[in-house]
Amino acid sequence: MSNRSKLPEVLLNLEAKKQSGVFRARKANAPRQLIFKDGAIAFAESNQPDEHLAHIMVSMGFLKQSDLREVVSLMKQGKNSEEAVFSVHGSDSESINKGIYEQVIVVLSSLLSWSDFDMRFFPGENLIKNRTNMALNVPQMLVFSARRAVSKRLIAVPRGFLDGTITANKGCAELRMKLPLDDAESYAYVRAHDKISAKELLPLISADGSTPEDVLLRLYALGLLEQDTFQEAPAGDDSESDVADEFRMLVEDMLVRFENASLYEILSIKKDADINEIQAAYHDLAKQFHPDRFQSNNVPDSIRSQVEEVFTYINKAYMTLKDPDLRAGYDRERLKKGDKVVAAIKSKTSAGAEEEKMIKAIFRQGQKSLDQGDFEKAVKELKSCAHLRPENASYNYYLGLAESEIPGLYKSAEQHLLKAIEMESIPVDSQIALVKLYLKVGLPRKASGLLEELLNWDPGNPEATSLLERMNQV
Repeated sequence: MSNRSKLPEVLLNLEAKKQSGVFRARKANAPRQLIFKDGAIAFAESNQPDEHLAHIMVSMGFLKQSDLREVVSLMKQGKNSEEAVFSVHGSDSESINKGIYEQVIVVLSSLLSWSDFDMRFFPGENLIKNRTNMALNVPQMLVFSARRAVSKRLIAVPRGFLDGTITANKGCAELRMKLPLDDAESYAYVRAHDKISAKELLPLISADGSTPEDVLLRLYALGLLEQDTFQEAPAGDDSESDVADEFRMLVEDMLVRFENASLYEILSIKKDADINEIQAAYHDLAKQFHPDRFQSNNVPDSIRSQVEEVFTYINKAYMTLKDPDLRAGYDRERLKKGDKVVAAIKSKTSAGAEEEKMIKAIFRQGQKSLDQGDFEKAVKELKSCAHLRPENASYNYYLGLAESEIPGLYKSAEQHLLKAIEMESIPVDSQIALVKLYLKVGLPRKASGLLEELLNWDPGNPEATSLLERMNQV
């Protein structure tokens, strides 16, 4: 085989079948081996100097640099790497086990970084010569190694990966269930089950100790994410319509957010970003939203004009922040405005119960505005509730309902309804509202998938059944 994305699946199959033997991967003259015992990884081997057990022991401080010559001499006499290290190091098996564990991570990280190589498995317990069997869990070692490969920048970012559309590898559903992903990795994988722009997904990923880009690259290394190349489809193809509508929703949402966003938020950078980070952020956005990319006759005038407006915001942010004097002036004005906002909030609210009472009063007024059909007023009222209490499912649900009635806020409505679904134990109302939103904006495939999910655990839901019947009649 020569497909890198197949590696995790192959190794997990060896674990599932409790295989014993040698898994060998070769690229040019650089072979690596993982030795399996009853489905677990016993140890690893490599002929590369920096991946050799003795060199790893030196890097960890368990061997001296001068010991390497003796290790090499012993190996020439017929000892394997473990035997040679034991002979030089002595009887401290704990530190040797730490070295063997690290070697497995190093070798597996290297394999995950290869884009093309041959791999083969040789079954048989008689092939296992080491006396040490680490019995390492395959799913755990894969995840640890993917994180190492990304943090050490061993994995090259696929061209266009962070600028285009990504999707979950649907063939890896069973594989994903075995891997101990953290919260950020799991969230990103679930969100990518429907095609999604990497630029849209990145701001939604909250990762401790790493960047959202790193989270996506780990999933890519594990074969859970893949690039989805955007291509024009024949007339009448629903998938192309879905993509176009999703892009329109993204642009509309950006325009709404940019109205009240800071220049730093527009470029998605930190307030202390240096000039290199500012330029990189600008160039990334320009690749996706520069008006020159939308001059084709196939692009509707409405989208073209909206993209031009988006890029006006982006360009203004860049031109201001890249100039030290303009940036300093902007920061001074921003701080003054911030002080005024804080003062206004303090003057209108008091701590504890009084603040909660005020929020609930605003929420009731928002519900009333929604019932009366004054959707713009409802959005303003409910948005303040959701902002002050983002963990409240009801505030997000009603805000999503109100935003669903305003064309320019469809994307924001989707995000608030998804948030409500995530927080509610029985999110029927939020799911129904999201289905209706998807049907309104012309995303029948998303609507159908959500309805099927809802009906799987609530088969008798009358509104869901009615919506599904209506879709089937179209």
